[in-house]
Amino acid sequence: MKKKERFSKREILKVKNHIKRVFPQANRIDVKISELPTGEFKSFIRVHTSSRKELIARKKDESFKKSLEKSHLAIIRQIHKVRTKWNRYKNDGMPEFIMSA
Repeated sequence: MKKKERFSKREILKVKNHIKRVFPQANRIDVKISELPTGEFKSFIRVHTSSRKELIARKKDESFKKSLEKSHLAIIRQIHKVRTKWNRYKNDGMPEFIMSA
């Protein structure tokens, strides 16, 4: 018999605080966890940025913590990608193919 897992507000707050610390441009962070009829947990994280961009991650797993961790890592990867693009254009200015036209 499987042990019933409980949602932990503390775990959710840790994820929210980490995202806010890594990505201060985030205006709002939504984290939702739901249990599916199959017994799996589905986690959903949405990060609203100041530039009207939304980062979304949906993952599911048999464990509450693993589901939350998977979606958290997916959001961190997306944040890294967005910040890399922002920094590239900030440091380089206009892309070369635009300036040569």
